[in-house]
Amino acid sequence: MGDNTRSIAICATRARIVEAASELLTDRASYDAMAEAVNPYGDGQAAERILDRIREHFAELVAGASNASP
Repeated sequence: MGDNTRSIAICATRARIVEAASELLTDRASYDAMAEAVNPYGDGQAAERILDRIREHFAELVAGASNASP
């Protein structure tokens, strides 16, 4: 495998899938490289951060509206 990714581009043949899985199960270095790889898609927390920011935004709007003079 040799690169620092969490996915492996392989031909979708049974033999190649078994070969890639077997390598991960029997070669500790390959497994460690896959397990410690940086996720190119982020940390999986983007939706939570977006929701937090939306909540902050609307809380600021509500606070601003309640502080406004009629």
